[in-house]
Amino acid sequence: MDKLKSYRSAAIGLLVLNLAILAFFFLHRPLIGGSNQRPRPTHLELEFDEAQQDAFFGLVGTHQAMMQRINQEQKGLLAEYFSSLAQNEPDSSSMVPQHYTKLEEEKISSTYDHFLNVKALLRPEQQQKFPSFVDRSLKHILGQGRNRPPSPKERQ
Repeated sequence: MDKLKSYRSAAIGLLVLNLAILAFFFLHRPLIGGSNQRPRPTHLELEFDEAQQDAFFGLVGTHQAMMQRINQEQKGLLAEYFSSLAQNEPDSSSMVPQHYTKLEEEKISSTYDHFLNVKALLRPEQQQKFPSFVDRSLKHILGQGRNRPPSPKERQ
C-alpha cells in the first residue's frame, strides 16, 4: 500500500509539473529572434494626418494593383515559355525573356514613382522621417529582416 501511495504522489507531482510548464509557455512566450511585439507598420512612422493617410492608402492600393497585374503577367509569360520545352521543337528565338525584363523594369520604376508620390504627400516636418521609411520599406520588399534560416550560400 505504501508503494501505491508513492506512485500516486509521483504521478500527481509530474502532472502538476507538466501543467506548470505548459502554463509558462502559453503565458510567457519565449523571445525567439527578437521581441514578441509586432513591428510597427511602416507608414505609421510618418505620422500622417487623416487626409494624408487617405491619400497614402489610395497610392498603396494603386501600386499594389499594378504589382499584382505585372506579377500575373510575368507568371503567364514564364508558364508559356517553359511549357514550350515540352514541344518537339522549342522556340529559342522567343521574346519572352526580353518582355519579362521589361516588366521587371516597369515594377522597379513604378515603385520608385510610388516612393516619390509618398514623399510629395509629406509636410516639411515629416520629410526627415522619409529616409527611414524607405529603408524599412525596402527591407520588406527585398525580404530582409525576416526570421528565416540562412540559405546555404549565406552560411559560407
